[in-house]
Amino acid sequence: MAIEGAPERARHGYCFYCHEWHDLTDGTRVIPQATGPLSGMRATGAFLTGDASTFKFVCHRCARRRRLTGRVIFGTLLAAIGLALLLERLGLI
Repeated sequence: MAIEGAPERARHGYCFYCHEWHDLTDGTRVIPQATGPLSGMRATGAFLTGDASTFKFVCHRCARRRRLTGRVIFGTLLAAIGLALLLERLGLI
């Protein structure tokens, strides 16, 4: 749950996705997603050294929403591919 008033860095985290301040128990610090070779090397280096400055705070609500969105996208893709293969097998395409 978002906090009201002035946040304290030691007790609160700023969510990377919803841009709200939360208590540190309402989320986790994660390594940001790497999309390229340089950001992948930075993320791997941060993980191996435990450099907390590169970790991003993500609240539980945003993490749950992102997992659900990913499941919906990949489930829809899997269903579309399965339907296309079924229609091919039945000779309708």
